[in-house]
Parts: sequence; structure tokens; C-alpha cells
Amino acid sequence: MNKDFPFVMALVILVLAALIALCLASFVRRLSGKKRCCGGETKRMPAKKLDRVFGTFTVRIAGMHCARCKESVTQAVNALPGYAAKVDLARSEAVVSCENAPDVEAVKLAIAGAGFIATSVSEVEKK
Repeated sequence: MNKDFPFVMALVILVLAALIALCLASFVRRLSGKKRCCGGETKRMPAKKLDRVFGTFTVRIAGMHCARCKESVTQAVNALPGYAAKVDLARSEAVVSCENAPDVEAVKLAIAGAGFIATSVSEVEKK
């Protein structure tokens, strides 16, 4: 048996114990509500009001897990002039209202810029 074996085993056990402690600390933070899965705290955002609504369409979105994800998608779409989003986390979709004829690609790019994937888009319902 190698005489360095006890030292190597002690080092391996120490590293494993540190990893387990970090995992437990992260788990406790998530359960306590102090940290969301995507980082940061969520804040209540006022709904964006449009002057007039040309139409609405629904975008299915992949990758949303928490309220912070919902907030990120909402902010990304609402940052586009003439667009407002109502995101439903449970259904993994956003209902997007637009003031003029929609540029669906711009909305999909905004969602992608927030780190999510627009998987499908419904037809525009004119108001």
C-alpha cells in the first residue's frame, strides 16, 4: 500500500464534504425563498398600457421555471415599443398585445435575448 494513500483519501473526503455543504446551503436558500432559481429577487411590475391595441397573439415559451423567468420575459417584450406582454408561467406562454401590425420575429428575438426560446406563435387576433 502506498504511504500517501491516507493523505489522498483525507483530501478526497474533505473535497466531498465541502461540495455536500455547498449543495445543502443552496437547497436551504431556495426553500427559504431568499433566492430564486435564476438569481435575484422578483419585484412587482406594473402592467404596460398601450394607447390602442391592433391585435394580440400568443407565444409559447420554453425554459421558464420561476417568477424571475416570467419577469425577464415580460421585461424583454415590454421593452419593445408598441408591445405589451402578459406572461403565464403555468402555461409557459405570453399573450402579446401590439399597437400596429406585429413583427413576430422582433418579439421572438427579444424573448431569445432574455434567454428563452419561443417555440410557437399563434395567428394574430385583430381587435
